[in-house]
Parts: sequence; C-alpha cells; structure tokens
Amino acid sequence: MTAHYSPRYGERLSRQKETALLHAFDGLLVVGDAVVSTFEARGRTDQLEALGLHSAVTPPERERRRLTRASGRDRLCWPGLRDDLHRDHKVVTDLLGALRAAPDAVPTPDPVIVKRLWLMKGFAQEDNIITLHGVPVPAGEEQLRYFIVLRYRPLFSPLADPIRIYRGDADYDRANTTDAVQARIILVSTRSYLDSLIWLQRDFFDLFAAIWLRQIDRADMFIRQIPHKDLPPCYARSRIKNRAICLRISCGVMNEYERGFDLLFGLRDEIGVSRQSVRDTLTSCSSMTAVHNGTDPTHRYIAGAAGHIRVLHPTMNRVSPTLHVDTVFAQMKSGFDHSALHAGRFRRIRSATSDIPARLFCGVEPAMLLAVMLIQMVETMVAHEGRFWTREVQKNIDREYRDPDRRSRDVMSLATIMTGAICLPSARALMHHGANDGSLSDDEWVLAMARQLLPAQEPDRNDDSDPDDISWRMETGASAVKEVEETDEDFGDRFKNIYAEARKRARHCTSRPGRPGWTQGFHFDAWWQPDAEIGFLRQACRFIGYDAKLAAKARRWNRAVSHVPHGSGRPMTSPDCYTGLPTQQPVERVQDFFRPYFDLLQVPDLVRDADLRASALYHEALIHEIARLLPALSPITDDPYRYEMLWLEEDMKVLEKKNPDEHRNALQAQALAVEGAWNS
Repeated sequence: MTAHYSPRYGERLSRQKETALLHAFDGLLVVGDAVVSTFEARGRTDQLEALGLHSAVTPPERERRRLTRASGRDRLCWPGLRDDLHRDHKVVTDLLGALRAAPDAVPTPDPVIVKRLWLMKGFAQEDNIITLHGVPVPAGEEQLRYFIVLRYRPLFSPLADPIRIYRGDADYDRANTTDAVQARIILVSTRSYLDSLIWLQRDFFDLFAAIWLRQIDRADMFIRQIPHKDLPPCYARSRIKNRAICLRISCGVMNEYERGFDLLFGLRDEIGVSRQSVRDTLTSCSSMTAVHNGTDPTHRYIAGAAGHIRVLHPTMNRVSPTLHVDTVFAQMKSGFDHSALHAGRFRRIRSATSDIPARLFCGVEPAMLLAVMLIQMVETMVAHEGRFWTREVQKNIDREYRDPDRRSRDVMSLATIMTGAICLPSARALMHHGANDGSLSDDEWVLAMARQLLPAQEPDRNDDSDPDDISWRMETGASAVKEVEETDEDFGDRFKNIYAEARKRARHCTSRPGRPGWTQGFHFDAWWQPDAEIGFLRQACRFIGYDAKLAAKARRWNRAVSHVPHGSGRPMTSPDCYTGLPTQQPVERVQDFFRPYFDLLQVPDLVRDADLRASALYHEALIHEIARLLPALSPITDDPYRYEMLWLEEDMKVLEKKNPDEHRNALQAQALAVEGAWNS
C-alpha cells in the first residue's frame, strides 16, 4: 500500500517521455504485436475493441502486422533472450556465415535424414546446407560433428581446424578442445552433448530437431513421451540415474553457453561504447532528438538511458537537472553525471585498450561476464549433482583437483578461452599478469594463450612434470607418482586472485534461484522453466493502493530536515540525508507513469465474469511476453545503477576500515532515508 497524498505524485507519462522510452526499448512493439496476434489467431478482435485497443484492430495495423510476419521481422533480437532459433538470430547468422564461407568443407548430407527434413515445414536446401525456416540443421552424423564445432566455436582452440575435430583423431581433439576442462568444471562437455545428439538424430529425430532449434516446449513434450531407457545415457560421473533429467541438464548447459556468448558479443569492446565515448556524445548532443538521430552504438546506448532508474527517479541525484527545453535529455544527462560508473572511479577490470566499459550486464564488466557465467552454472549443477568434482576419481590422483586453486584455474582458463574468441581486448585484460604482456601483438597473444591454456600435444604418460598429465590420469585412473607442479607461478596466482573477484560478482549481481529476477542470471534451469517469473510479474502488475491510515502516519513522520538532529548535534541539511534512494516508492512512480496501460491489467485472480475474460487473457498474454525479456541485455540489465548496487556492500566495508566516522555518518543518513524517503 502507499501513503502518498501529495498531488505531485499524480505524474503521467508525457508524449516526450513516451517517445524516449520507445527508443530506449527498441523493438518492444514486437511484443505488443505478439499479444494482439493471439487474439487475431482466435478471431476475437472484438475483445481487443472491448479493452479499448481500437487502433490495434484497424485495417492498416492488421496489414502492417501481416507484412511484418511475412518478412520474418516479427521476432525480437535482443542479446541474452532464452528463445528458440529463427532466421535473424545471431546464432543462426553466425552459423550460416561460417558454412557459406567454406562450402567445400561442409560434409555431404545423409539422404535418409534429408528425406525426413523434407517432410518438415520450412525446408530449403542450398548446396549441402539444409535449413528449416532459415535455420541450418545438420543432415547426418558427419554434418552434426562439423556443425556443432562451428556453433560452439568459442569452446575450441582458436588455432583449431573445425573440419578435423571429432573425426576420430584423439590427439588432435585433446589438443584443440576444452572437453576435459568442461567435464571437470560442470560434468557436461561439448563431446558428451554431441554423443547425445547423435543418439537422438538416429532414433528420435523429432526430439533432435526440437533441441537443435531450441524449441524447449516441443522438446519437453517429446522427452515426456519417450521411454526412459530409450533416451541417451547420462553424462559421465553423474549421480542422477534419470536420463530425462540428464538430457535436460545437458541442453540447458549448452544453451546457456550460447546465451553467454550472445551477451558478451553485445558488450564487446570493438563496438566502441566506453565511458569516454558517452561523455563525448553527450557533449555533442543537445536534445533527445539528436541522440535518436545518431546511428552508432554509443547513441543507441544513450537513447536507452531513458529507461535507467536515475532518469525515471531523478530525486536519486544530488543535484536537480538543469533547466532545459528537453526535460528528458536534462534528466538523462543528470543521471549519467551522478552515476558512480560514469562519474566516479572505476576500480574493476578495464579493457586492454584502457577504455572504461560503459555497458555492463547486471553490473558485471565484459571481461568478467563469462567467468561469472561459469561460476553460476557450476552452482546450479551442484544443486543437482552435489560436490561432483571428486566423484569417481582415485584419492591418490585427486590431491591436485581437491585444491580449490586447481578448480579456479580451470574456470578462469575456460573463461579466458571463450572471452578471447569473442572480445580479445577483454580477454587480454583478464589474463594480463606480466610486464611483457602488452608488447605482444594480438596474434602473438592468441598463440601464447592457446599454448598455455590448452594442451599443445599428447601428454607424456611417463612424465609427471607435465601439467596436462593430471587430466590424463583423472580420465584413465592411472596412479600419480607425485604432485603436479605449476609451470607458471605468476600465471596461477593471477587466476587465483581474479577467480575470487569473479565469485563476488557471481554472488551479488543477480538473485538466487527462486527469487524475483533470478532468470537474469546464468542458472541453466531457467531454460526449462519459462514461466518462472510469471508469479512475480502478476504481483508487479497490481496497483499499489491508497491507504488513509498510512497517509496519516506519513504526515506524522514528515518533518523538515532542519528539525532532525545530526550525530554531532548540529541541524541536518539536505546533503546529509542524500543516500541515492528515490523520494517516491519506485513501483508506484512507474505505475503512475503507465497508469492507463496498467488499467488493462487489473483483473481478479479468479475470473468468473465473462466481461472480464478478455482482460484476463490480455493480462496473461502480456506478462508471458514480458517474462521472456527479463534475461535480455536491455536498459534494465545494463543500467549503471546495477553497478552501484553490486558494489555498495563492498564499498561500505572499505569505508568502514578507512574512515569509521564517515562510515557511521553514511549509515545514519541511510537510516534516515529508509525511515522517511518513501513518504517524503
């Protein structure tokens, strides 16, 4: 309930701010089209008119939606979405580009599989490449071995030849794949996933196609129908005997890898969005119109700032926005000026180009993103498998891997390999540990990285000083003569320290599984729980009601700042009370902005009245579409305030050690804000 009683909180969404928000969430109209299309498919456009959505059912709008669907532009392409593959998806465009770049390397399709694909909708063939609705699908085992390397290319050595991997050459695979590291970190590996897909392609092609196309709902339906004993065997060292669960875990892990790659690609250094580029662009622009007219990534990022919390809640900023004809631009510029990411010191990992990244995902910088992804995925796997890293490994050869330093090195090694394939400057910043590192060219650095983090050749079975021998002993069960020594002490120390930093980010950047917003993290179970956030969104769609008793209580607590005593005894001033908290309850302010739209969502939980049934259908259709957007890279997840939230606790601890008096004053100011900010 809310206790606000001042007319100033009756603010509505102005035309200027509405335009800014539409530019901020570019492509969001596709979501509205998807909701309306559910009514059109049922032939009930009268229900839309009953809801007051008259403009949505006009002939021009219906024709526009038809043309949009016909052209294939009816899908959002935001990075990080957990959705099925379509012709415009980055996974698809990258895979098609790699296949077309080397057409002679594409194996000949299996005629039997081609016949089965031909019976499916959307079939097309271009030389040896078969597609369904524009998505390449491997036709036969040989194509599957080749396609999976191209699709998950960051998981392989940058020096590897894709056509040679998984072709029976164990030595080449050991030197150019990360399967052994993946299996140690998270049990599931690309090789074990490939074996499962080969099994399904041979025996249950419909399930194979659904998994390959990431059509999770169809895949789940087929898994429930197939007898347990006919599904692929569980991955190695699993304590789970249920093959269906293991198959879901394997699919979730590999799909989450792709999501992480997609997010890092959207944040990569080469795009050029840095703190300095944001400052330069803000200086060169004088209105939101100028920002919207820009086409480079920095202009698009600044346009998205209209959805940042410091712009929606300008009372969080110490100084009011300067008077300006374009109030949205003034609020947006003030938000950047007060953001710790854009105005303060950046004590996190920078790019190797020395630019401070401006776009972060949930407060995590690009260099750390895939390391955080791996840590959260491991935590999710532990929930299923327990402490799996010592399972079925003899104790006399397990001493090395019982040491957390070895596990942390594995995580950071794999994260560096994957990051280097997508954003080389971020990988170099992550692995920078010596004075000579900056003198290497990019090609030299990639070669050095591949030699250090991937086995260069078959390990000598009799040489116990070989650092790769431990992996061979873990796989074969051979006994160890002595402990393996680290070949590069500085390198190991660097990864140990950076792993601790990655764990801090993984712990605080997103919610724990089951809490509101947890699907924004890298918990692969979310792939099989598309409705996980629906209950949370249903609560968010309900109005915060007005309560007269709470309003009276607020009046009693509403005192002038000068009447509140400071810790030292002097009167308090406004700067003393500044804590970065908004002076209006955030949910209520957003609901005030969008009150006409929220009106459409206010329906009882149990609908019995036929007149309300249309509202209930619209309500459910809309929140299901919105739930899909929560994990994506958007103005919500790349908000600079997420960076402040992530590091607030640590910064307060540092302040307590360095300046106890200032820390005590900060805590007092925060206590005052918690007491009175919501009702000020």
